[in-house]
Amino acid sequence: MTFVGFYNIMIAKGGDIIRICRVIKIIILFLSLMILVQPINGYTEEEKESIRVGYFLFDGYNDIYGIDQKDGYGYEYLQKIAEFTNWKYEYVPGTWQEQLAMLEKGEIDILGAAQYTEERARIFDYPNFEIGMSATGIYVRQDNENFEYGEVEKLDGLIVGFMAGDDNRVFENFCKVRNINTKNIYFGSQQDIVTALNEGRIDAFVSDNLRNLKTEKLLMSFEPVKSYFITTKGNKHILDKLNFALAEIKKENPDYDKELFAKYYGKIDTKMHVYTKEERAYIREHPILKVGYVVNDYPMEYFDKKDKKPKGIMIDIMDLISEYSGIKFEYVGYKGYIDLLEGLKKEEINIASQFPNNIALVEKYQASLTKPYMHIFQTLLSIDDRPLKMHATIAIPEDRIDLIYYIERLYPEVDIIRSRSYDDSVSRVESGEADFALQNLYMMEDIMRTRGQIKNFEKKILTDEKLLLCLAVNRENGTILPRILNKSIARISFADIDTIILGNTRIKQDSLQNFFLQYYYQVIAGVLFGVIAILIIIILAKNRKVIKLQRLAETDGLSDMYNRDGIKKEINKLLRSGISYHRVLFIIDIDHFKALNDTYGHPFGDEIIQLVSKCLKEQFEGRGIFGRLGGDEFVVFLNVIEKEEDIAKEAMRLNRAFRNIQNSKSCKLTCSIGIAKFPESGYNFDTLYESADKALYYAKQQGRNTYSF
Repeated sequence: MTFVGFYNIMIAKGGDIIRICRVIKIIILFLSLMILVQPINGYTEEEKESIRVGYFLFDGYNDIYGIDQKDGYGYEYLQKIAEFTNWKYEYVPGTWQEQLAMLEKGEIDILGAAQYTEERARIFDYPNFEIGMSATGIYVRQDNENFEYGEVEKLDGLIVGFMAGDDNRVFENFCKVRNINTKNIYFGSQQDIVTALNEGRIDAFVSDNLRNLKTEKLLMSFEPVKSYFITTKGNKHILDKLNFALAEIKKENPDYDKELFAKYYGKIDTKMHVYTKEERAYIREHPILKVGYVVNDYPMEYFDKKDKKPKGIMIDIMDLISEYSGIKFEYVGYKGYIDLLEGLKKEEINIASQFPNNIALVEKYQASLTKPYMHIFQTLLSIDDRPLKMHATIAIPEDRIDLIYYIERLYPEVDIIRSRSYDDSVSRVESGEADFALQNLYMMEDIMRTRGQIKNFEKKILTDEKLLLCLAVNRENGTILPRILNKSIARISFADIDTIILGNTRIKQDSLQNFFLQYYYQVIAGVLFGVIAILIIIILAKNRKVIKLQRLAETDGLSDMYNRDGIKKEINKLLRSGISYHRVLFIIDIDHFKALNDTYGHPFGDEIIQLVSKCLKEQFEGRGIFGRLGGDEFVVFLNVIEKEEDIAKEAMRLNRAFRNIQNSKSCKLTCSIGIAKFPESGYNFDTLYESADKALYYAKQQGRNTYSF
């Protein structure tokens, strides 16, 4: 229920409630004024700068469907960039090779996605930030059973297709090293290449993975590299704005590239990290591997005595690797870090859970390392904010030789005190024997927040160099297992790591007393909030019956949506709110509903109404309000949609969703949609409905299964 409805109900309940509501209303008014005085960022259409963008067709990256409706990874990235600039785009068609030439001449302003090469960097300007990763791959027909993933030697003597203008030196060098000779044919567009493959004029083709696979399968994928939007050489105005926008996008969401990739191409691993025939055989032959971990290295890895199993950041990362690779892990606990490394050297375990990227340790323990799966800052704990100067003393657990090497290399002028454990390091700082205790960042946060008796401690984060953590396997085990682990690690996103860290570093208080001492003001605020919450609950309980009756009067029983009165009331309430968002009203009719109802009976008609209601909720939940006006007529009111092309996309998606509705009679369902825009087509429900109803009539005249404005 909206605040306005809640307020109106409480007004009817007496003077005390009126006074409470007046106070709440004053607070909300004050906050609203604070918001209103903030500067508003935005540009009118007249103020926007027109930018010419090269738009070559590439499945999943630059798509066109319907009447010039654009979509894809590159298109959506450009819309995101426009949120931070005053750009509007003019899309210039052409092939990749044609548009590279146009960009060089300054006939277009931006083109993407381009991998970095020194030759291109001499001709074009690259921004500071990439728009994602792309991997060059070799593709063959999906039904070609002569090729398994990784069997590139079979390309010898075959015909391979390339896109004209692409830099294919990675492939050429790969073939040269392996003495593979191919006949190369160049094409103007990706569609021409796919057509040639399907017609048998080429046996394979080379492309990057920023495209949707349809009738092809991946034969070989090279190491992913960064992709960029590039600009004409010397166009500093465009480059500066592009750099600013990309930097803001990275700050707002560091995983934006990966999320966009998943949206348009599915799982990243299906494009980049396919296991070879040899690797799949290894996984089948080694379904369970032993992983060594340290039992007391909280929160990285430790043995939980209560649940009687290993836990921690590393254990959760290994669980993800297990999920991605299909290999099960059996955990072997070690009391100390040196014991873990010795266990790996003696082949008691197959994998060591955390191994620093340190050449000396790699050689000493005969290890092969994976790529780093995470980095971690180290911190220094001290009684006061003292400087890290020559001959300062740092306490480090004696068996953490990785950390001892780390400090000796970065700060050769300090003196190291070897302690028995992390706790012993802290005790030596408390006693004055050591100036600092070295801890990892996550352990340090736990100490700073949970041990009330050392609240006067200060921390210093060592930002000179992050400690890179890898998995390690015994060198005698060969190279297959490290390759499998690397491909699994590559599938783990920054968001995955952040979630795992957050889940393992929640504060565990030593006692209620320490908790109260450390969070005194938060406790008081919590008590006050609790009292206010109880008062609100009492008020809500008194009004529950009124609210329930009101809800029943405004709800359609069959669809569990607003009925005509309810949806009209809610839409008018939004429009009277004074918020000048662009909104849109859809009126939706089920095509030929009366015929279906007459043919199969009213129970089937009721089934269709309920299925359509479910479909509308799935499509628009959280983005607007919806209701059933009666019969087969539905209405959807969407928030903040301004561009007509975005509205058209919503309508087309809804048409597609209707065609996919499964029902008990296997009838194909379609719908007609009439569209009215606020404020252009009206300022209240009645005027918007009248406009949308006329558009609906026109959509039906066009043959149904479509939409009209």
